[in-house]
Amino acid sequence: MSMAVSYNSLTPPIIYNFLTIQADFLAVYIYGGNSKQSSSQMTHTWSEYRSVQSFLTLRLIVLDNDFVTLDLTKTWERSSPALTGLPQPSGPPAVAMGALWHSYDSLWLYGGMFSDNPATSPLPVSTWKYDIAGKSWEEFENPQTSAGNFSDGGGQPVQRSAEGAGLSVPEIGRAYYFGGHLDMFTTEGWSYLTARIYLKSFLEFTFPGYANTGVQSLGSDKAAPREGVYRNITEGGLQDSAGFTERADGALVYVPGWGSEGIILGLAGGTNETFVSSSLALPNPRLTLC
Repeated sequence: MSMAVSYNSLTPPIIYNFLTIQADFLAVYIYGGNSKQSSSQMTHTWSEYRSVQSFLTLRLIVLDNDFVTLDLTKTWERSSPALTGLPQPSGPPAVAMGALWHSYDSLWLYGGMFSDNPATSPLPVSTWKYDIAGKSWEEFENPQTSAGNFSDGGGQPVQRSAEGAGLSVPEIGRAYYFGGHLDMFTTEGWSYLTARIYLKSFLEFTFPGYANTGVQSLGSDKAAPREGVYRNITEGGLQDSAGFTERADGALVYVPGWGSEGIILGLAGGTNETFVSSSLALPNPRLTLC
C-alpha cells in the first residue's frame, strides 16, 4: 500500500548532527537527524523548538523531520553554506541515523532511530520514497524480504535498524544497509526491559525498474516493482560466521571494476562493548565517520 503526503511548512536551513544524508552529482539532501540550539542542549534534539510571536501570545512550535538540500553547483563560504529548506512532509517520521538511499531520480528513506529524550514510541516500519523531480513523498507500508541467492526464505518483515552503514549504488540499481542496532527507539513494541541488540545483518534493496539475478522473483529479465525489493543477504558472506562481530557506526564503500558488479567494503564500526579507551595503546575503533 502506498500513500501520498502533504506538507506543513518549509524547513529552516539550520545545522544538524547525526544526519540521514545522501548526495547526487548536483546536490546533497539532508533529512531528519538531531539539531541543537546550543552545545548544552540535551533534550528535544530530534525537534527544533522555536519561539514564535503570534499576536499577543508567545508559543513554541515543534519542527520535526526537517528536510534540506545543499547546492553543489554554487560556490559558498564555510560560514554560510548554500542550504535551502525543502517542504517539510507530514508523513515520513522524525528519525536520525537511518539511510537516505538515492537512485537517479528518487531518494529512499530507510531505518532510523526515534527520539530518546523525550522518549518517542516508534511507528510501524515503512519505506518512504521522495520523487526529486515531482517534489513529493510516497509511503510503502509493511515491507518484506524476498527470497534469493544466499538469502532468507522471503516473506519476513523488514526491521527498522539505526546507526548502521548505508550505501547507494545507482549504477547497478541497488542500495545496501549493514549492521546497526535495534532497541525501543527503533522497533514498535520493544520492551524497555530488553537491552539494545547490535547487528551484523546485511540488507539489499533493488530500486524500481531494475532487474537482479540474486532475487528469485526478478532474475535477469524482470524489473523490480514501484516499491522496490528487499533481500536479506546476511547469509551471503563472512558476517554470518561466528568470528564476525556485530557493529554500528561503520561505513560501506563501493569499488567498481571487481567482477561483473564490483565489490563492497565494510569499514570500521563497533558496539558499546568493543569500544577501546583512548588511554590504551590500541587506537580507538572508527565510529560515526564521514
